Amino acid sequence: MLVPGLSSPPSGKPDQVWTKFPILTCLNQPDMNIPQLKTHFAQGKVLFNMLLSSGDPFFAEITGRSGFPSVMIDMQHGLQHADRLLPILQALPDSVIPLVRIPWNDPAAAMKALDAGAAGVVCPMINNATEAQAFVQACHYPPKGIRSFGPIRAQYLGQQPDYFASARDHFLTAVMIETAQALEDIDAIAALEGLDMLYAGPFDLSVSLQRPQRANFQDPVLIAALERILEAARAAGKYTAVFTVNEADARRAIDMGFNMVSYGTDTGLFAKTVQHAIQQLQGFIAQP
Repeated sequence: MLVPGLSSPPSGKPDQVWTKFPILTCLNQPDMNIPQLKTHFAQGKVLFNMLLSSGDPFFAEITGRSGFPSVMIDMQHGLQHADRLLPILQALPDSVIPLVRIPWNDPAAAMKALDAGAAGVVCPMINNATEAQAFVQACHYPPKGIRSFGPIRAQYLGQQPDYFASARDHFLTAVMIETAQALEDIDAIAALEGLDMLYAGPFDLSVSLQRPQRANFQDPVLIAALERILEAARAAGKYTAVFTVNEADARRAIDMGFNMVSYGTDTGLFAKTVQHAIQQLQGFIAQP
């Protein structure tokens, strides 16, 4: 995470503030396409991911060059709309896997994200297998789905000579399990052909389960729900993901066995960094 470190003033120079700013360079991590990502998961490796909520291509570029191998452009709660999707995708380095969370279970939104070059589409607030099936069909071309052919940007990405023939190998489909209803139908959802990943949303899930605290990774009821998602996914041969907002929860998610762990948002981490900086600066002011 890009957090400027503020060191204490050197001895004998109390009025001098020394700052250490990291140089922003791409970490030169190897490009990872979806087939390679599946191999990555099969080897038991974890993919780290950050949500992009600001709607700003520059924030996206900074995040992509700061070491995160994957991002999720959040069009559900984030500030970006359809007209910002393309600039954000274009700002990301080729080494970063770009996922898109669409606003709702809307076929047009899923198709638009894939045509623009998303490597994966995440659908929020799925309640049952019927809803999940509708989303999956929107992502796949006939005869397995209803996606309309028109990969306006996606056809120019990667090395595939025939996008239509190879499209299935170059994107992921994920549904968010974040309601009590979805938990009740979890096995049927996980069994769907053409669905790759179950993505646990602990905030809405804890609200739906009427827990006293949101996304509390110490809550045994929430942990049991997350374990149930993992169990269903493993039985069906699907990947798993979960959203976290702090290091302790991310570590817990890794230990539980999630394939992908999302950590915070660009706006949230920016706010934390600003708060940390001003607290450090204020610490240099002598108290009366």
